[in-house]
Amino acid sequence: MRLPIEDWIEDLQSLNIENKNLFEESITCYKASAYKAALLFSFLGFQQIIKERILNAERPDYYQEQVWESIKRDLRKEEAWDTAVNEAIKKRDDNKKIFNISDDIRQQAIYWRYRRNDCAHSKPNIIKASHVEAFWFFLISNLTKFVVEGSKDSLTKKIKRHFDLNYTRDDADFMYLIREIPSAIQEDSIDEFITELNSMFAKSSFIYPADEGRAMAFLNEIINLNTVISRKLIEFIKGYEQLELYFLAEYPEKVSTFYHSDTTGIRNLWRVKLNKSTPGKLSIFTSLILNGYLGTEKEEAIIHFINNNTDAIPTEIECGHLLRHGYFRMYESLIYADESPLLNDFNFGNGSIKSIIGHLDIIDLSDNIVQSIQRIFQASPFPNKLRIALNKYFSENSTKKSEYIAICLRLGIDPLENII
Repeated sequence: MRLPIEDWIEDLQSLNIENKNLFEESITCYKASAYKAALLFSFLGFQQIIKERILNAERPDYYQEQVWESIKRDLRKEEAWDTAVNEAIKKRDDNKKIFNISDDIRQQAIYWRYRRNDCAHSKPNIIKASHVEAFWFFLISNLTKFVVEGSKDSLTKKIKRHFDLNYTRDDADFMYLIREIPSAIQEDSIDEFITELNSMFAKSSFIYPADEGRAMAFLNEIINLNTVISRKLIEFIKGYEQLELYFLAEYPEKVSTFYHSDTTGIRNLWRVKLNKSTPGKLSIFTSLILNGYLGTEKEEAIIHFINNNTDAIPTEIECGHLLRHGYFRMYESLIYADESPLLNDFNFGNGSIKSIIGHLDIIDLSDNIVQSIQRIFQASPFPNKLRIALNKYFSENSTKKSEYIAICLRLGIDPLENII
């Protein structure tokens, strides 16, 4: 049976190898019924995390430089760091506290230090599996709250400087900033942090500037943290439709993270949001199909998408996926239908030239496609902008032109001069 602490360790991407090893050693001891050792290793992992958060943090404004450096100096001493961590947690005066936590959490941390001492000094108090499990749940519930005062503002400044090309190259790794987020942002400051982050990146209307790829990559890594801030960031992105579509077009695999079992949200996504002319919308739609989110609505969704797609063209990878799900079969049956083909709809035909021509590069010419084109363009009125585009396409694509003529000859019809 997998323990909740194992999932927590796996999700906690900010955990370094040394601390991860401590928790894994604790789990090994727990499964061997060595509960005192399990609690010792887990508490040591907790202390190491607290120590690193202080050492990596900027000095709170109300601390004098020499006092702050003295605290950090004690944390670096092998014989003093354990006590220094405990004292840091205990500080609660407004001009001395290091962590802005409630007195309840502060007292819980002190309680667990006493239980650690029971284990380390062979005291008679009994330590059982329930003690270890309770401490693990304390960590899962409260570790993110141990944030050094002023850490959010400090992190925001670092991010701003990192994304300023006057200071940092555009290909510089930003993962050191991502790793700092869980220990720098308190839950009650998450909304403020996300708003500041967006303002930093945004140019206008929540669409990011020319280097949007870096901004999107940064947001994606925050989501990969799989913490409270990740979930709140997803809700923020979903609150701005254009930003959401740009993000999902860049990371279509995140559709499952954004919507999971939200059936009404999924339907709104493919019926409403994907009607917009957003680059990469077909990759989002393909991700919905591959993740099985369309269910019994798949055919309805594909038909709706084709009817409202004026510019999206499948990539080579998307073609393989879409082919298996009947997309191209339905595309041909709608665009080149025997009755009321979309190709002959003036608004669709003249407004979807990019998509229609792009799909001709992908699908094989069939008798049905050629006959449909012949019927539509043999006499006006017809979508003339589309006719000009088709004529240009066949004149520049000798292979397709030859296929078209060959099919006409086999069917015993003359290729239209205004097309070929």
